[in-house]
Amino acid sequence: PGYDFRRGYLPEAEVEADYDGLAALCAETRAALAAGAVITMAYYPDGRQERLLAARRVPASVDLMHMMTYDQHGAQHSSREFAARAVRLGADGGLPRRAMTLGVPFYGRHSRTGDWTTYEDLVQRHHPLDRAADAVPAPEREGGATIGFNGVDTIVAKTRLAARERLGGVMIWEVGQDCRLAPVTHGETTHVATCPDGEESSLLVAIQRTIATEAASAGGEL
Repeated sequence: PGYDFRRGYLPEAEVEADYDGLAALCAETRAALAAGAVITMAYYPDGRQERLLAARRVPASVDLMHMMTYDQHGAQHSSREFAARAVRLGADGGLPRRAMTLGVPFYGRHSRTGDWTTYEDLVQRHHPLDRAADAVPAPEREGGATIGFNGVDTIVAKTRLAARERLGGVMIWEVGQDCRLAPVTHGETTHVATCPDGEESSLLVAIQRTIATEAASAGGEL
């Protein structure tokens, strides 16, 4: 709310009105739903939205607040540094850590055009893909254009960051863009496995393993 992707933030009065409306919507949704319902929302971590949300006590009405820590401009749209900064901005802006989730992308973006490519496509197209890689050459291979994404090591580092900062978890955008571990059949159509190296290629498996490791080191509780 209060933001136009072509022009940036709207005039202050419009921004305030939009966030007042969002806060009212969240509170009314909480009141209308049965006990135990999980309410989530997403926001862009820029330091301003955190303060707008906290000032209106939106965290009191929602369970999880998903940080959209991706889609930056440039060669890497979702860096580790951006993730760490988003956590600090949320905490400093008054959002409860247990409500915040760290967004992780299962796709890459072209360094010039911003066009997206699924991780599933990238891991097959560039096999064997180094788990430490966070960029690959763009298809046209002219002028040094690249596709920046989050490889296995970066996904592990971000999941570890979320666990050690005591966040509510990680949010994946979106899980269908991971590679497929096993064939899936729907009716007469079979979608083949697409993880070239099995579980070692899967970002979702990397998250699951990291959560298990962090839980074990924390005595079974995160």
